Amino acid sequence: MRKKFVLFLAVLGLSGCMQGPTSTDEVRSMTATGSMFSKRSTVTVPQSYAAVTANLKKGAAKCLNRTVRSTSSTPGPYGPQVMTIVTDYSSTVKASGGRTELSLYQQVRGSLFPQPKGISYVVDATPTSGGTQLVFHGGRWGYAQMNKAVEQWARGGSLTCPKLPGS
Repeated sequence: MRKKFVLFLAVLGLSGCMQGPTSTDEVRSMTATGSMFSKRSTVTVPQSYAAVTANLKKGAAKCLNRTVRSTSSTPGPYGPQVMTIVTDYSSTVKASGGRTELSLYQQVRGSLFPQPKGISYVVDATPTSGGTQLVFHGGRWGYAQMNKAVEQWARGGSLTCPKLPGS
């Protein structure tokens, strides 16, 4: 039992040392190569580029700038091990050169393995014939709800806040 616990801590330690992408270009590059942990998908919405940009700004301001706390408990050799993980999320929406970029930053703190601030999700919006194309760059797991919410915002729908990745 003790060996399993030590192995578990070693695996957690190694995963805590891995730093995520720190630029939007790194995120795009990861999703372009089809990395095992990343995914890129595309959708076109029948809204003007200007309307989509405004809606992304509203949605990001309402939903993507917050702190999420989660607590987990695992059995340990001397009783339950309780860990509180605090994840700070912040977003930016920038429009320039015919492209709007929504970026989601996250920083994990308050755990045994805090992580520096990195980018976990990027959406590119570009005008296209008949609307605006959205390209979602994110993780393979846990981002479907994010994509659905951002697409809903882009379509001019309600500003429903998604569950943030890792929360």
